[in-house]
Amino acid sequence: TQAAATFEQTIIDSIAQAAPDGTFSTTVTQEQFSSWLQIKAPAYAAIQKQSWPFKDGQAAFKNAKVTIYATLMQAGAPESPVQLVLIPGIATDGEFKITVDSAQMGIFGVPGALLSHITDIIQTSLNGQLGQYKGRYTLTAITVGNGTISVNGKVIRG
Repeated sequence: TQAAATFEQTIIDSIAQAAPDGTFSTTVTQEQFSSWLQIKAPAYAAIQKQSWPFKDGQAAFKNAKVTIYATLMQAGAPESPVQLVLIPGIATDGEFKITVDSAQMGIFGVPGALLSHITDIIQTSLNGQLGQYKGRYTLTAITVGNGTISVNGKVIRG
């Protein structure tokens, strides 16, 4: 949908149209991110030779956290509802970093190895959309509000 493209394009445009001092800022909605989870994220995972583990993903932004509600699909197991509560942050290289606050699969917690794999896929897919800018920007702040997430950063000009 248009919302998925808008999420991706909003971030790319903000980097491309950075202020003279290199700073950029953008805000995206949970609706844009939810569409991206369903439509674009699986393609970025595939580029990284990974299988996107979710269907019907929806995101909620609230209380400085991102909650993803989805159906988890994994080979050899029945589809299961999953809820991931993530805290977005900034990695040492200035890219997006995801920290898991909590995870539930059905009535159980998500096993450690699976949770690690899922977190890696989400983080790789988020950073993958900015692949053309890799090494040319650094994030400086990520703020999760009620229904929106704001991203600030600085373009590295060489």
